[in-house]
Amino acid sequence: MVSRVLTVGDGDLSFSLALSRAFGEALQTTATTWLTCEELCSRYESAGSTREELLSSGVCVLHRVDACNLQLAELGCAASPFDVVIFNFPHLGDVAEDCHSPASEHVKQHQALLAHFLHSASSVTSEVHLTLCGEQASLWDLHGAAERLGWKESRRYAPIAVEDFAVGRLASLVAVPAEPTWRCRRKWRNGSLGFVHWASRYGYEHRRHESEQLMNIGNCTTFVFQTSDAGKAPCTLADAHAVQHQCKICGQECQDGETLAQHLLLPASPAASAQIQVCQRCSKAFSSQRALQQHVASCGSIQAKAAKEKDLKQGNGYVGDAGMGLVVSVDVVVELEGERLLHFARQMDTLRKHLSTKSSAKRAIEGGELTLNGERVEESRKLHPGDVVRLRLNKAREIQESTVARARAVKLVTLNYGGRKLTADSALDAGSAVAWQVIRSVCPDGVAIVWKPSGMRSLGSHAGTLQTSLPWLPELQDSFNPFHVSPTPLSRLEIGCSGLSLVALNEPVRSELYQYLLAGCVTHVFKALVHGRAGSEGETRMLNWRGATWKTPHAEEEFEKESFPEQEGDSEVSEGTRGKEDARVSECVASEPPSQVCLHVVSVQSVGASEAVMSTIELSTASACGRCCGSLCYLMRMHGTPVVGDMLARSARTGGQSQRRNILGGGKRKLQIECVGIMARTRERGCFLDVCISRTG
Repeated sequence: MVSRVLTVGDGDLSFSLALSRAFGEALQTTATTWLTCEELCSRYESAGSTREELLSSGVCVLHRVDACNLQLAELGCAASPFDVVIFNFPHLGDVAEDCHSPASEHVKQHQALLAHFLHSASSVTSEVHLTLCGEQASLWDLHGAAERLGWKESRRYAPIAVEDFAVGRLASLVAVPAEPTWRCRRKWRNGSLGFVHWASRYGYEHRRHESEQLMNIGNCTTFVFQTSDAGKAPCTLADAHAVQHQCKICGQECQDGETLAQHLLLPASPAASAQIQVCQRCSKAFSSQRALQQHVASCGSIQAKAAKEKDLKQGNGYVGDAGMGLVVSVDVVVELEGERLLHFARQMDTLRKHLSTKSSAKRAIEGGELTLNGERVEESRKLHPGDVVRLRLNKAREIQESTVARARAVKLVTLNYGGRKLTADSALDAGSAVAWQVIRSVCPDGVAIVWKPSGMRSLGSHAGTLQTSLPWLPELQDSFNPFHVSPTPLSRLEIGCSGLSLVALNEPVRSELYQYLLAGCVTHVFKALVHGRAGSEGETRMLNWRGATWKTPHAEEEFEKESFPEQEGDSEVSEGTRGKEDARVSECVASEPPSQVCLHVVSVQSVGASEAVMSTIELSTASACGRCCGSLCYLMRMHGTPVVGDMLARSARTGGQSQRRNILGGGKRKLQIECVGIMARTRERGCFLDVCISRTG
């Protein structure tokens, strides 16, 4: 049985498209908008393509349909009414300062909108789904209007699951699995806009009436109303009259009969008729001052960025210095007695914005960049009213020192370059932050293996990444070839994953190893501590992705982004002449299905008095250039043995929190998974790369 649904006020038509995708031919949808086709396509960038997809799917699309006068539109419901009419987030546009005052004009307009919608909907259906946010239902007197007009609330639900939507008259509908290409953009499906609608998996992006501006829909609820008066004749002008020309539908009072007649023809006019507001920076037009202000605050045009950067530099005291590069110059006059210089630098906002950490403030004092009355003093110097604290900070040098400080956490494991071979084996100080020893070390010429700490991005030309830290390693500073090609990390470990990373020391080796990575010839081995019994000690078996064969091309990338949002900013494409090739490689890696994961159970032990079981395992995979920590954690969750420290695991599988062993060293709790081995094998060369480390404690 085919269900008939009418959507009204569907902004950019994305909700109608989501319905069409989710239910296909089982649902006959009629999509309507208040805007004309031209206005719709100019206001929303994606509306044109959405409309074309709807039409190609057989969906009827109508424009300039007033939700308050559905009886005047040619909806094709004369033979049989619609099963359901859906109105999501009704709003007339713009937000007044007194929008939360019950007596405000803004509230009265929306009360009229809801009342006249319910009245007109009764002529085409006997069930409506109305979605509102927060206190809108009570503020706009939804239930009062429904009671006056013969509607009765049958249920209400938060539109999170599609199963809550397909109930009652729509109970025959069964949603198809969402395709990865259907999903909406990240901000609509990660909760940053207050709520994640079930239709977002099928492309629904709720929009404001004005334009592309963002809309927070926190605490939204869908109210389902039913009536037994479906198909009745709408209220006429004659029976709408009451004492003092009061509208019988919404209760608003009009001055005379003519004003009342105009009110019935257009009960609630959207803000589209307001004066057009134009951004002076990028010439983009908006229909309200609020929309313009929101756009100006985040205007991404080149002119806006340039002006913003210029104002920022001038306001913060940036000056050009031919000898030192970008320099910050700030003078602050002391007003209080007895404060110490270091504490003063950490408390004053004008200084703290440039000296963000205590260590950076100490370096500035020791280096003579933060002075008192023009003199270099110690950090404990007591200040007096009238003293002048001057900061003259070389930003380029500060960035370099920050990178050097981060580079100290990176450790060389093995290196082979031009006949020079180095291996940092058990001679490494046991008191170091990284306590491990090298078990195997087979490394070809032009290749280095380094240990990357967690919290550091693999690629990126900015300060603090593994790519910018490599040139500062003492073992690599004199290992460059005559062309001074910077070492390039090829393993793409996520920011939250520590372990071994494959590094190419020159361009020919980099190109060759990239081809091996794409061909699946390079295997990364991860060691993890998991809850529960992963198998018998010494057991080795293959795990299929999601417990089945690979079907979704972008599932690995999707699960990594959804499950580990903190890794989203990980820069994957370095700048320079290799940018295009790296982008092509990244695209190829993302489009290839991950190979099967080989699981080897190292040990199974009981922890604590509760005899909770935990397993130490090794996971080997040749996919995603090693960027698969998030995917492996997801895989272990699906197999019922989540990784220790995985915050996305629904519940801890064992007790004894304080007695759990931390296999990654250190006392601080963190995700217990690390890359401990890298191997490369081809048919022609055999096993030409095999490096493995083991924790010493």
